[in-house]
Amino acid sequence: MKDAGALEALIDRVYEPTRRYALRRASPEEAEDAVSETMLLLWQQPERIPKGSEVGWSIGVCRKVLANMRRKRVRRESLLGRFVTQLLPAAPAPVISREPEITTALSALPERDREALLLAVWDELPAREVGKVLGISANAAAIRIHRAKRRMRDLLKEA
Repeated sequence: MKDAGALEALIDRVYEPTRRYALRRASPEEAEDAVSETMLLLWQQPERIPKGSEVGWSIGVCRKVLANMRRKRVRRESLLGRFVTQLLPAAPAPVISREPEITTALSALPERDREALLLAVWDELPAREVGKVLGISANAAAIRIHRAKRRMRDLLKEA
């Protein structure tokens, strides 16, 4: 995909879903940095993007960029020392839902189930794409999504 017009159209298509994903997982500043880095990689290496999986690929790259940013931040904060770290404000928790029952139930899910469920429901990715984002098979992703939905239902019934 060498055509600049086609690349611009692709970026237009994947930008907003990638941005929404990042905003749910990081502060607005970190999210924008991660999305910018993801779009830059997309622009520089369009041949790496699998046809038909552009949104999933973009979200997967953004997920890795955010993880790298967190690792760098942890290293930096540990170097600054405990005293300075305590003075830094914590990143705000992402708002997933305005319904406290849903937020509580989601936070009770294991991280891997929560991630799969949000990718499938919130980002509307099929199991195949969820698998690519998480680095697992489509079948494993479908099973994880199914189990997460069942656990979520059970948690909401208890609430």
